[in-house]
Amino acid sequence: MATIHLDDIDVNIIKILQEDARLSLRELAKLINVSVPTISSHVKRLEDSGVIQGYRAIIFLGESKANIRALIEVNLYVQTDTDFLLYLENSVCVNECNFMTGDFSYHIHASFETVDELNIFVSFIQKNYGKTRVSIELEKKIKKEEV
Repeated sequence: MATIHLDDIDVNIIKILQEDARLSLRELAKLINVSVPTISSHVKRLEDSGVIQGYRAIIFLGESKANIRALIEVNLYVQTDTDFLLYLENSVCVNECNFMTGDFSYHIHASFETVDELNIFVSFIQKNYGKTRVSIELEKKIKKEEV
């Protein structure tokens, strides 16, 4: 990401979009009290420089059928992770995967409807890719919004 100087308009755009990324440029311009072309150029510059890296929906899983959340740690048997990462990317249960230091190379955050689904997923990884260690989330104690 390139180094970029953030002015007051940029900071306001970022704060507002963190609260509601679905706002139109017109609504954003009205909130910050500048013109739509000004907002448009600032947003484009923030996107092009990598400050704004995307817009996403945050899904509340509490009422979802996929209410079993697990951390699956994996240490690969195989030399390359290409197939493994492709498998994870195409798995609807996978929310996030991080490459880590320590005893396990990958931490997978995933959600499942049943323990059987979790077991099938983990068994497949063990059979095809590597050693696993699984932890199931019991309760979320602290949740901070991403900045």
